[in-house]
Amino acid sequence: MGQTRRTFIAASAVAFALPGSPVFAQQAWPSKPIKGINPFQAGGPSDFLGRMIGDKLAQRLGQAFVMENRAGAGGNVGIDALAKSAPDGHTLAWVVDFNITVNPVLYPKMPYDVEKDIQTVCTFAAGEVALVVHPSVPVNSLKELIALAKAKPLAFASGGNGSPGHMIGEMFKRELGLELMTHIPYKGNAPAVMSIVSGETQVFFGALPGTLQHIKAGKLKALAVMSNERSTFIPDVPTSKELGFPKLLAGNWFGVIAPAGTPKDIVDRLYREIAVIVKEKDYLERLDKAGLKPFLTTPEQMRAMMRTESAAWAAVVKSANIRPE
Repeated sequence: MGQTRRTFIAASAVAFALPGSPVFAQQAWPSKPIKGINPFQAGGPSDFLGRMIGDKLAQRLGQAFVMENRAGAGGNVGIDALAKSAPDGHTLAWVVDFNITVNPVLYPKMPYDVEKDIQTVCTFAAGEVALVVHPSVPVNSLKELIALAKAKPLAFASGGNGSPGHMIGEMFKRELGLELMTHIPYKGNAPAVMSIVSGETQVFFGALPGTLQHIKAGKLKALAVMSNERSTFIPDVPTSKELGFPKLLAGNWFGVIAPAGTPKDIVDRLYREIAVIVKEKDYLERLDKAGLKPFLTTPEQMRAMMRTESAAWAAVVKSANIRPE
């Protein structure tokens, strides 16, 4: 009986240490520094958030975190590098929603398949989008803007063809039948914001991190926040939903992805660790200063959002005949 019991215990220990089992993965991973690919240039929100989450993951997991910036093709270059990496949990990528919702329906030829080549991990932050106009535009409400846009041409700025601001603007035009409103693309969000601050263009659909300071300074007039709930950053500005336009919703979220085939226990561990990080005081304070808010979803919820939003943007791309630059 003693020998049988010892044999059972030994066999159990071996079984629980087999590759692919949760115990094995947690013991063996991470076994080297974790690389985080940012598919944009250094200095932007994705880079800032990725480094912040990455540094905290390094502390919690006991391995160094290394950020690698691989910009190009609206994020496709960096995400393609992620998709072709070993699915061992040592390579991640920080994405903005548009990378995996709009790009697959915008670019005629994609170097990777978001359904087959990537594994969603979770989201960890979100930003709100405000519809703003230059103070010289003679409107003080969303309904007044719609009436004016139906009566005379207005120009809306964006960071380029296929950019978030362009897509949201085309959605706005499509939903409201604003045929006279024209799109003016710029080479990046910064010059697009400057164009409306200077009065060169009249309308802009901008993420709050890039427009909030101008709204508070009176250089831009916010008519609506394109969400279901009012923003804590500009609480006096009504939402598009409460103004009677529930379909005019837009925002952006930030998340983590891994190569397809990454073991589920590693994905789940990453989610659990990030779920703790997004509740930490210093993380929340830094988000608040950046004009962002915490937003956590599970791997499954992130995948579902990706699919739903991609289908909605596909309709906008087709109706407006949008082509990437």
